[in-house]
Amino acid sequence: MKKEPKRKAAAEPKPEPISELETVKLPIPLVLAAASCSSTEETRYYLNGVFLHSKEGAVRIVATDGQRLFIASHKPELEEGQKLPSWLEDGIIVPNLMLKERLRLIGKVVEKFQTVEVSYAAGAPKVLLSDIVGECTFKVQPVAGTFPDYQKLIRGFAGAFDPGSRSDFEPVGFQGPYLKAVGEIAKTLEAGNVGIYASKADEAAIVTFQGCPGVVLYLMPTRFDDVMPADTVRILQPRSNSRSPL
Repeated sequence: MKKEPKRKAAAEPKPEPISELETVKLPIPLVLAAASCSSTEETRYYLNGVFLHSKEGAVRIVATDGQRLFIASHKPELEEGQKLPSWLEDGIIVPNLMLKERLRLIGKVVEKFQTVEVSYAAGAPKVLLSDIVGECTFKVQPVAGTFPDYQKLIRGFAGAFDPGSRSDFEPVGFQGPYLKAVGEIAKTLEAGNVGIYASKADEAAIVTFQGCPGVVLYLMPTRFDDVMPADTVRILQPRSNSRSPL
């Protein structure tokens, strides 16, 4: 009996080469503020992190939990001829698991600058988070999935802030923990005052932070059917007779 010739094993496909790591430096307070607005729901895993991507020559730091939408636009200092990392064009989602703790540890290495270096390459399995001198480095796996088109959400909010279009007031309700979080974000950013622009009960309020240009928080209202109590109305209405008793 003739022996059948041995068949050559099929060559395994070679993995595509991963390009070199590219690094961007980001302010730790901005990333911390964004992380505080990210979701922890397992069903919406694509919201469980901070989305980083480039837009108009700046890095957008974005996070949302469905009720809050945090956006910060930051322009890193680049050397002559240097460009933003190419992976920022599509963006990545840095997981929020232990992110705050890691960022605080990184910030302690060189407290003066409060900067985190984010290094990545398209297709790489890990994102590197480190301080500017490389003493403290964490490897994290980016969140799989696609981050929502938050720019489309912003377009949907168009017209929400138009104080000249109406003179009446509508009750707009916000959950207490979310308002508390606004104060925490302001503290993180070392902002002065917080500006809240609310117009209608079914439109998002716009929150800005004094001394932090390029930072905005969209805050979604909740159902609020309460009527302003008469005692409160009296406080808001000036008395016609200044000599009237209080």
